[in-house]
Amino acid sequence: MIYLPSLPADPPHVIQHALALLSQSNCGLKPVPHIAASRVRSEAELLAQLDAWQTASSSAVDEVLVVHGDSRAHSLEHAHGEVHTAASVFSNSLELLESRILQRRGICRVGFCGHPEGIAIDGSASSMVSVGTSVEILASKMQYASSVGLESNVVTQFCFDVDTTTAFVDRLREAGISQAVRLGLVGPASSALLKRMAAHCAVAPPCWTHGDGASQWHGSSTKNAAVPPLELWPTSYVRELAQWQAVRGASIGVQALHLYPFGGLMKTMRWLAQVALEDAEIAKGMGIGTDSSRQWSALKVQLIASTR
Repeated sequence: MIYLPSLPADPPHVIQHALALLSQSNCGLKPVPHIAASRVRSEAELLAQLDAWQTASSSAVDEVLVVHGDSRAHSLEHAHGEVHTAASVFSNSLELLESRILQRRGICRVGFCGHPEGIAIDGSASSMVSVGTSVEILASKMQYASSVGLESNVVTQFCFDVDTTTAFVDRLREAGISQAVRLGLVGPASSALLKRMAAHCAVAPPCWTHGDGASQWHGSSTKNAAVPPLELWPTSYVRELAQWQAVRGASIGVQALHLYPFGGLMKTMRWLAQVALEDAEIAKGMGIGTDSSRQWSALKVQLIASTR
């Protein structure tokens, strides 16, 4: 499974071109395009876009990730105050669902974003929707999707603090959200790149601390930071996650890892293969492994990749 993001600076047909490429050379990968609700200028435009996606993919698109699509988030122009927004027919993702356009073009599953640290307004960590409020909004969208016959799931924003991440999943379950959670995880990358992407996505940057005789990654900027050995990210984080997953179980914990290969796709996949073969604690706790057909088993592993 591969997610195809919709970024403000992308050319208008970039997802369509990516779908055509996948259909021609990687038809085994299930594509999941993003739809940014706040950047849809008309219902006719969205219908035409979905038609083009189905044509390019040979009708392989049956799932999308619906995001708000804040044009200031994830944008280099944001830092220079140069972001321009166009009027949208939808003010949020729920309004897009209520249009019933997705079902008219063969979409039967929809993903929604989960934010372990709350939702940054206009891409700024200084203005946030609280975690509690964001969970309530997420639950309402998932309830509505179910009421109109759409399957749904949660895809979380990446977070560099294990406690924050797992507490968010626990909170989803406490709110009655039983659908699959696909947990966002950044693959191996330099500390400078990790911090830069954290800033772009308005999440707390990773910090390196030494405590209780052990070295660990943390997401809180209030902790003492130092340059970490690169080989410990994300293995140390995932080991703690695996311990939590082993306690919660496959149905209450997470159902998939959603990988952000900011440090490179091949580097991320090599790390994943190494973990599956060499780290028994992680492999058992997260269900990452290979069966006799050399396929990933138990916990599905998904990728989010830039289409540019």
